[in-house]
Amino acid sequence: MAPSNTPVARNPEQEPAAKAGARVEGPVPLGLTHLSSPASRVFVFLNKRRLKVWLLWVIAFLVLAGLGLVEIHTSLLQSWLFTRVNEQVSYELAAGVSPSIAFPRPAPFDGRRGYSKIPSFQTRLQTQGYQLTQQARHSETLLNLIRRGVSPPYDERPGTGIDIRGFDGAPLFRYAQSEFLFEKIDHIPPLLVKTLLFLENRDLGRPSTSWQNPAIEWERLFKAGLLYIGSKLSLPVAVQGGSTLAVQLEKFRHSPNGRTDTPVEKFRQVVSASLKAYREGKNTRAWRERIIVDYLNTVPLAAAPGYGEIHGLGEGLHAWFGMPLSEVVAALNAPAMTPAKVRAFKHVLALLISVRAPSVFLGEERAALDQKV
Repeated sequence: MAPSNTPVARNPEQEPAAKAGARVEGPVPLGLTHLSSPASRVFVFLNKRRLKVWLLWVIAFLVLAGLGLVEIHTSLLQSWLFTRVNEQVSYELAAGVSPSIAFPRPAPFDGRRGYSKIPSFQTRLQTQGYQLTQQARHSETLLNLIRRGVSPPYDERPGTGIDIRGFDGAPLFRYAQSEFLFEKIDHIPPLLVKTLLFLENRDLGRPSTSWQNPAIEWERLFKAGLLYIGSKLSLPVAVQGGSTLAVQLEKFRHSPNGRTDTPVEKFRQVVSASLKAYREGKNTRAWRERIIVDYLNTVPLAAAPGYGEIHGLGEGLHAWFGMPLSEVVAALNAPAMTPAKVRAFKHVLALLISVRAPSVFLGEERAALDQKV
């Protein structure tokens, strides 16, 4: 008789099959029972699938983030998009009353020049017996832009005047305020340009590419957005604007009352400024210079007693300080630091600082402006 501890050889084929669900005696390798269960195999499959989904999301996020960084530094997508839209913006002059024409909203620039009042002018003249012989026909894209409050991309003249012609087209009377205006960037002292960009829009003069959108300065926009959110959360932060010079031009020219009352209005300003930037194509270098010229020629500088509304640096120097623009330009262009140059720069700097609240700084709080200068 063999000892009880003597191993006995067994044939696995002669062993009865284990019943389903029977308990297995002895140690079982880790994971063996999990993999042997159909439900467990489904669980493992779902975990692997979930991991793949997460990896796809991470990859998609990284790709989008990379494309976003490229777009921020190059404006490739914006240059293509706004150039394509501009290709569909057109008009033509034809005889008779136009069946497809839209007029801008009431705004400082459009109201002062009568653009938003053309429908009432037209009605009044027709009731007095006048006939409309020609009127513009707008393309569908141009109609949609104007009806949605977007300023159309056209060549806006900085100065105003009046030009009266006879029936045969011969000039009868003409007046323009050209002595207060800069005609081009070369006529502006470099010191004035550098000061303006330092105060308002530093990236405008140093684009990373020739097709970068001058209407958006991303770093400044993100900072302004965070400060705005912080102020809404009652945090002790000072709200600052994120508008570039191009967007500021749209605001005080074409927004109602020259103000940004809603995020939608800010979006309209950005779209309008972007369309103008790419009006002549993807290269925006020339338009950047035009922005500086237009801003200095048309920026609102409150209203002086006995004078009226003031627009532009040249008119501001004349109305507020009695300084001719030509003399200020000559002084700022002087190579040496003369008393005349210091005086001219001080008054120019005062006007540029007052832009943020001209009625306050140039009126009731002139002492506060002097302290800032």
